[in-house]
Amino acid sequence: MKPKFLFVILGLITFVAAFLRLYQFEGFVTFLGDQGRDAIVFMRMMRFEHFPLVGASSSVGHVLLGPFYYYYIAPWIALTGFSPVGPALGVALLSTLLPIFTFFLTRKYVGAVYALSLAFVMGSSHSLIWLSRFSWNPNLIPVFIVIWLLLWFESLRSRGWIHYLLSGLLLGAIVQMHYLTLVLGLPIVITFIVAHVLKKSPVMQSVILGLSFALGFVIAISPLIIFDLRHQFVNTNAFIRLFSESANTSGGGLSYMFDETAKFALLTPFASQIMLSTTILAALLALYRRHALALTLLIFFVTSLLSSTLFKGVVYMHYIAFLIVIWYLMVGVTASLIDHKITRKIVIVIVLIFAYYQIPHYWFLREEPNHQIRMSRKIAESIMPRITKEKYQITGLPDKFGDSTYRYWLEKWGKTPVAKDSLDRGDELFVACQSPCRVIGDPQWDIAYFAPTKIVETWQSEGVTLYKLIR
Repeated sequence: MKPKFLFVILGLITFVAAFLRLYQFEGFVTFLGDQGRDAIVFMRMMRFEHFPLVGASSSVGHVLLGPFYYYYIAPWIALTGFSPVGPALGVALLSTLLPIFTFFLTRKYVGAVYALSLAFVMGSSHSLIWLSRFSWNPNLIPVFIVIWLLLWFESLRSRGWIHYLLSGLLLGAIVQMHYLTLVLGLPIVITFIVAHVLKKSPVMQSVILGLSFALGFVIAISPLIIFDLRHQFVNTNAFIRLFSESANTSGGGLSYMFDETAKFALLTPFASQIMLSTTILAALLALYRRHALALTLLIFFVTSLLSSTLFKGVVYMHYIAFLIVIWYLMVGVTASLIDHKITRKIVIVIVLIFAYYQIPHYWFLREEPNHQIRMSRKIAESIMPRITKEKYQITGLPDKFGDSTYRYWLEKWGKTPVAKDSLDRGDELFVACQSPCRVIGDPQWDIAYFAPTKIVETWQSEGVTLYKLIR
């Protein structure tokens, strides 16, 4: 394939990926409790009011994630004039580069046609598009996992300490975005041992390379280590509790994890059967050809999938996005091992069929925008003139953290409410009810602690009923 034609196709793929990630962007951006909480942190960082050593609390086990995501995203909120669309834009723009990264990192291993096919899959996958259209800690993992996997493979081949150091640094960043990626530890150990045994590397050299990798990882997670040392290992203890409780919980299992991965990866009928048969064929082909990269990806997919069954909770797509990406790469690389003109045409047809099943799930092409950012701003604007006390509290029902989006706007405008975890009750309380509620006497902590005795005012804004309460 001529270079000029090659880059035209890559440009078209990138354009499609950008369109699918940015079309009607602000209108569809998710801006709920988690995003509001993070936006407040980003704003305080950019105003030099606070610089965190930890990130958000995980939804399972309440383990504090690392701060890497905060460090990358915070500048985006400043670049957009402290608009909540900034963090989401930072995710979307980097995710738009995923097809480009995929192409250039895989081309030398699989050839132009297969690299372009992989780039197209990464650019058109509904699951990856969904993750790229809003701000959340795990949403950048697909981008970083592609870069890291190829960097790790180069480390195994080159035996250069700088490769191992960079691999450790990047893995440390990935783990900070979601702790389920720690399951990569087992395939890392397996591939490291196999590579160095097969190459008959000197023991001392292997030790130095392993230590270089460990050093990079420790440097990357050093903010978490410093935080834990300062706070009596509170995060380490929470992490231990999470896995000990998970070990004693029934549910999940290999079949469930595999089915969920297949569903999110393909979105086709018989997704599990397709993934299983494809994985078996890929394994047989990789073993037959003894292809190093294909075998490495196979080890990573199978062992990571098996290790992830230790997690017994409900599996959400963002938990396993890294497995989806590994599977895409594994299939693409092994398909290239039977390279032929007919095979290339078959691969192109399969990729187009894949895209056909993704298109119906592009909700932003057929639905009306929900304008969550605009709605939260209007609700905050309705609260603003009703604030008459310096110390006031705000909460939401039924989700007590649903008020963080309004808190963001009010703090931006210089009317910061009493902190959510403060023991200062404040002198007035605003309650935003997403559904019918009875605010006086409600057992929710924020309301019960304030102990309201009178509703001063009730009004509607953007379909939300708001109450102003006093004691």
